[in-house]
Amino acid sequence: MSAETDFPSNGIDSRDLVNRSAWVSVKHGVYHWDLQSCISQWVDNKGELPISQWREEQQASIIKTGPHRTVYHLKLPEGNFYLKHYRTADWQARLQNLVRPTKADLEWQAARKIAALGLPTIETVAIGRRKQFGFVQDNFLISREIEQVEPLDQFVLRDFPQMESLPQQIVRRDIAQQLGWMTAILHRNGVLHRDFHPGNVLLQNNEGRWTLFLIDLHSTSWKRRLSIKQIGENLSLLNNFFARLTSKTDRLRFLRAYSQCWNRDQSQSGHLSSETVKRIDEICQRELDKADLRGDKKWKRGNRRLIILDSPTNHCRGLAILGEQYLQQLCEHPEQLFEKPNLIAWQKREATLQRGLVELRWNGTPQTAIVTAYAKGHHAREAWEMGHALLRRRLPAPRPLLFVETPANDWDYLAIEPIPEAVSLHQWLSERLQSLHASDRRKRIHRVFNVLAVQLRRLHNHGFDQPTLNLHSFLIQKDELSPKTWFASLETLQQPLRVDGACVRKALAGFLCCVRSAWPVGLTDCLRFLRAYLQADFRRTWKSHWRDVARLIVKTSQQEAA
Repeated sequence: MSAETDFPSNGIDSRDLVNRSAWVSVKHGVYHWDLQSCISQWVDNKGELPISQWREEQQASIIKTGPHRTVYHLKLPEGNFYLKHYRTADWQARLQNLVRPTKADLEWQAARKIAALGLPTIETVAIGRRKQFGFVQDNFLISREIEQVEPLDQFVLRDFPQMESLPQQIVRRDIAQQLGWMTAILHRNGVLHRDFHPGNVLLQNNEGRWTLFLIDLHSTSWKRRLSIKQIGENLSLLNNFFARLTSKTDRLRFLRAYSQCWNRDQSQSGHLSSETVKRIDEICQRELDKADLRGDKKWKRGNRRLIILDSPTNHCRGLAILGEQYLQQLCEHPEQLFEKPNLIAWQKREATLQRGLVELRWNGTPQTAIVTAYAKGHHAREAWEMGHALLRRRLPAPRPLLFVETPANDWDYLAIEPIPEAVSLHQWLSERLQSLHASDRRKRIHRVFNVLAVQLRRLHNHGFDQPTLNLHSFLIQKDELSPKTWFASLETLQQPLRVDGACVRKALAGFLCCVRSAWPVGLTDCLRFLRAYLQADFRRTWKSHWRDVARLIVKTSQQEAA
């Protein structure tokens, strides 16, 4: 799809989403309904819907429920629908409904307005209210099911990776352009969707033609004109999901489609300049950093994917997949991890660190894990937190499964998920490269250097540092032509939030010295590594970085020679 064309139709004229069927008003007792005449028979003489009967006949199922809302999926002779039942849980909510529309009314009005903009969205077929003593107690919204769709976030995470390379490229292009087009139409018309994440955008594939539908419209607001800050903060809701899943090209496609759509009718909202787009991008990055920090705090407090067990003597955190009963056993007696039949093989046994391959049980199923026991002074909890902080930012790291702190004893324990066919960079350099021809060695080490440099830059950009960077700080897959790497030694990671230039140069020099001590790497290779690390900043900053890095490398080499 080109950004020069109109937004694609969903097969139904957007005006028909409002006027597809004649509407009637039905009032029985405390219920007042506005609904399409083709479904008016659903309401009985008390004004109620036969939800209990539909559920008994398996024509209605609960999709999600909570204290404020229940969502049903209806499969009826008239078609498939979604029913949202909004509740007013307290007097504050009831008083609010006196001075503002109910959530069902808000979503109905928003659907009509968004359809009038030409954007695909839900088709509302009924809206209902239950009033008592002048207060709205419950309100209902029924919309027709959109066929053959799935949430955009679900498609990106589950289906998209399974596609072949060429279709992937086409889908990336089309979705980036259409999402930019849809977002620009919303913002150009003063629409803010306050829950604008990919789960509220549905994706439909009609023989290779992709269409996006906007849903959950009760959280939209309408303004005369949006400020740059409002636009940036709204786009950040999308950016927080897509930032680490998409490429720079995808981002540029989105922004190009967004700008072209916005500037198509400059008389409406003014011209969107490249400087404005840059400011919006900066706001998105700032909001992404805030979201990361909020995620770190929430993880420490706990959520449904995490089990927290604290006893008078030990402290334990573990993934919910391990099961609370099993974690309780490990929390009370973590030393059993290194006892038979759990221990498979020792990997390292030292005075301050022990590591072994161990069998854990995930919901009763045996799985292998790498368990490390740290003597006091090393911190299993920090390694656990850092590992999950990296994974939330989609930085490559082995997944921590559990940790146990034993303040009264000498050891703390950390279990991580092993990565198949992965070895330390030290082992890869000393063993794997030896089996290759000289020319292949050079090509392979250049590939690995590029990957490591990019990963290090990403680590530093996210505010993490690894002062003791060495050949054991990385894992690498043994037989990959396109090498994959992971950050290891999670316990040595730090999060100063801002990694300054001196820290960067010291870390790079220390790492390159370690590489040179294990493999004959010249200064030219080190400069290539620095170029891959600096990326777009290379031309502007390489001399100052290289001067310090090269001096540190030479100084370290001379000290080792002496």
